[in-house]
Amino acid sequence: MLRNKKIIIGLTFSLHLLGILTAFFKTQNNLPFNLPFHLLRFFTWWSVHSSILAILAMFTLVWEEKKQTSSWLSQFIPFLSVIFNLTTFLFCLFHLFFGALKWQDSLFLNLNFISWHFVAPLLTIYCFYSWARIDILRKKLTRSILYTFIWPTLYFVYVYGLSFFNSSGGKLSLYLKKYPYLVFQFMAKNPVIFFAIWLPIALLTILILFALIVWTKIVIEKKSKIL
Repeated sequence: MLRNKKIIIGLTFSLHLLGILTAFFKTQNNLPFNLPFHLLRFFTWWSVHSSILAILAMFTLVWEEKKQTSSWLSQFIPFLSVIFNLTTFLFCLFHLFFGALKWQDSLFLNLNFISWHFVAPLLTIYCFYSWARIDILRKKLTRSILYTFIWPTLYFVYVYGLSFFNSSGGKLSLYLKKYPYLVFQFMAKNPVIFFAIWLPIALLTILILFALIVWTKIVIEKKSKIL
């Protein structure tokens, strides 16, 4: 493996791991550390799922390089990680542009936020376009599209379901006081809107991202062959 490739993959892995560890060990709302409640809230963050996928993607890129082989799964994981990380980056960029980001009273936490939500996603995308393959994904296109929806759908259902407990006023709601996506609490009170409007829109967005990433990957690969 080329030295630059090792450095970039290692840096991408490290920034995602740092983001996950910081988010996990950071106590919420000055409450005692309660592992079950903490984990329930921890997995409500889209960025956590993005980083888990990105770390797996870095492993698969190294594995493909070492074994000099590829499989549908080893191509699918980096591809799915790009969808999640691109969404993270665009979501945070949108909030940054409109001044909606909430900064902490800590230089470390603010730097970690920037590296986790902006630098790490861009590095993940760079790794995908530089070294990942999608030839098997394209051959099994229907399977690839259908499997792309599984993780995001499970995430939406999980956060949507948890929003009921956040609104119920129980002990868990204390740990979810600063809920990451308040829109889900609104949807919990309006399930028809959630299932009839917002969930289809979210899934359509994922489908659009799927097509966009495949198309741009093909274009970049063709240009690199010409050069």
